[in-house]
Amino acid sequence: MPTTLITLKLEQELKDQATQVAQSLGIPLATFLKMSLKKLVQEQRIDFQLLDVPSVQTREKWLKQLQETREGKKISSEINSIEALAKNLEN
Repeated sequence: MPTTLITLKLEQELKDQATQVAQSLGIPLATFLKMSLKKLVQEQRIDFQLLDVPSVQTREKWLKQLQETREGKKISSEINSIEALAKNLEN
């Protein structure tokens, strides 16, 4: 089957990080991209969700609050909604 070349412009840092992750999984980045395109064509959909990934600071706060909750410290009845939780995490 004839092949073609796709040119993709992206930040060097993103390419380097993606290459490193793919290599750690034992495949070249090009193989991953080819697999992703094949799956897109086969399934006619994108097979992942674009999620907001919390920052390192937010994750650290969550883990600290989880630990404090497990230890019975700082348990608050004020957090009774998503909005209240978000506001609490900002502090």
